[in-house]
Amino acid sequence: MDSTVRIIEFEIVNEPRLTPQLQDKVKKEIFGRYNSGITPLKRSEIDNAIYDEDDLSNIFKSHLKRGSQLNRWITELFFKDSVYAGRDNGVPIDTMMQFIRKNLVLHMVPITFHAAGKKNEIFERLYTQVMDTQTDHAYLFENFCKKIELISTVSQKLSQSDNPPNRFFYECLLWAMHVLENEDKNVEQLIDEPLQESLSAYHLEHYEDFSDVDYAFYAKVVTRYNSILEFFQRHLNVDLHLYRSASAESTARIKELMTADDNDEKIDQLESLRLNKPDPSRSSIEDIMEFTR
Repeated sequence: MDSTVRIIEFEIVNEPRLTPQLQDKVKKEIFGRYNSGITPLKRSEIDNAIYDEDDLSNIFKSHLKRGSQLNRWITELFFKDSVYAGRDNGVPIDTMMQFIRKNLVLHMVPITFHAAGKKNEIFERLYTQVMDTQTDHAYLFENFCKKIELISTVSQKLSQSDNPPNRFFYECLLWAMHVLENEDKNVEQLIDEPLQESLSAYHLEHYEDFSDVDYAFYAKVVTRYNSILEFFQRHLNVDLHLYRSASAESTARIKELMTADDNDEKIDQLESLRLNKPDPSRSSIEDIMEFTR
């Protein structure tokens, strides 16, 4: 009852009535701008605000509880050597969700795009596009889980080699499965013994392509994704060059995706907004109630 509450009230004036979608975007824009000026929020905290009503994210979260099979698969395959390795509380679910949302849409742009700058913005827009166009979220969830399970099966074979794969190899493999599925290929053929043998031999020969040294550099990202692409083109006799580098068509599609729409132009008007954060003032609960009547 003795707490001090800072209240900032915003009002949009001289505007026609906003749609619910634009109202939501304005709220989140103000939320992001204000919090970036105080103590910056973590990426996971911002995502929690953005995707709080996202059905697909909520489906994944409900299945990622500690100790679940999906949680164990993702932890073992993609976070085994991360900073979270060995922690009692495991990998944060918010961190897993960032990984999942990214890998649900990664195959939708050529390698050279998602290896370059502004990739997070591209992923966010692609994910939003998927949520707007695909309503069968249960299928998206089950399909993604199937791929993770297949990779876990493959890893049991590859982990027995003298130089077992790291998380970057499995990330590329997950991406390649989305690519193959997009080309109407059956990804379950990965569990075929001959293909697993070939994949294991290929990794031993090209393991440096998936090195964790300077792994975030553009050239390293392009190298490892091109490497896994080359393997599947060779062994499955499929042309995947469209996923390798930007074409005129893919460049135009990304530009269209990133072009500001009318809502974004409204949001841009907030650029001139500068918040003068007031000092906390003491008001009793009774005073606040009286003021709001």
